[in-house]
Amino acid sequence: MSAERDALLSLVLRDSSENIAEAQLVRLQCFWPDIAGPLAKHCEPQSLRERRLIVRIEQSVYAQELQLRGREIVQRAATLLGIELRDLRIENGPIDWNAAGRRRIPPSGQPGSAPGPTDTKTEPGMDADREQMLEGLRRLL
Repeated sequence: MSAERDALLSLVLRDSSENIAEAQLVRLQCFWPDIAGPLAKHCEPQSLRERRLIVRIEQSVYAQELQLRGREIVQRAATLLGIELRDLRIENGPIDWNAAGRRRIPPSGQPGSAPGPTDTKTEPGMDADREQMLEGLRRLL
């Protein structure tokens, strides 16, 4: 019976740590504009691995600025999450802005145009949705 209990406990703990990591990433993505400032329009946190913040950037032109502000961004993220982060790693690649919680709407007058990373308009009610989601995360963490 002890081996079964240990196996079950191991599964629960593994799932819990994965859920915590996922919740930390979601929290980081929600507060990313506050952490990265104007640079947040061009990059997003992808994962937290081995005390390292992995950030994806769409255009390499912003990589240098992200690298220069890396220590400040890592410190802000670590403070927000209440964990120790040692550094930042930059990955180049496309960003799925909808999956990142950055719901965008096309500029008015251009029906059907695809939203892009430079569009800053959010859907009506987005702030209320964000606040509700953040309150739920605060209760979880």
